[in-house]
Amino acid sequence: LLDKVAKYCKSAGFKSRETLYIAMKDAQFLRLIDNNPVKATKTYPRPKRKITVLNKSQTRCFLTAAKERNWFLEIILGLYCGLRKGEILGLKFDDFDFEERTVTVQRQLVADIETKEGTYEIIKYQSILRDPKSESGKRRLKVPEIILVEVERRKDRIQLLKERMGEDFQDQNFISCQKNGNPRGLCSLNTEIRRLCERNGLPHITVHGLRHPYVKPTTKNL
Repeated sequence: LLDKVAKYCKSAGFKSRETLYIAMKDAQFLRLIDNNPVKATKTYPRPKRKITVLNKSQTRCFLTAAKERNWFLEIILGLYCGLRKGEILGLKFDDFDFEERTVTVQRQLVADIETKEGTYEIIKYQSILRDPKSESGKRRLKVPEIILVEVERRKDRIQLLKERMGEDFQDQNFISCQKNGNPRGLCSLNTEIRRLCERNGLPHITVHGLRHPYVKPTTKNL
């Protein structure tokens, strides 16, 4: 099947294999199958994507604007730690070690979509926690001081929300949460970045664009 569809266009083989891999991984997670058979199939070249990266002056402008918003912590986690969107949104306060100045990445927030049988009509959509994309995705990273400072500020802000909301606050220990404590939407971070770029005359970037210039500090796979 993969060999057949790979002939349609340059990206068909890669995207089809990726889709099958995700489907089989979900089936394995639900214990419908014992292993993911796509792992043993032939791989196809990944199409090269053009990624927009801000230069130093643009990054300085971007961060100055971001510091006035409620997403500053999430943005610098992408920029300074190279975290993926789902990894950022899945972080909890307990993942940070202030003595060692590290953050442990051990989960990600992903979409769980249920469609009407035989159609693409979505009948259920929710965000759930899963392991990182690969075993190497479970890692411990050194973090700069600015991130630890912002984590403390975020903790104080969420504590005020807890006191204000009372029993209506769903305390799940997320560093990035809505006013009721539930995790933020999966598209919300990219939406915030797009707005920041538009309002400050900057090229449009995504969370992946923040990750691209990241240089790994000392890391340790878990």
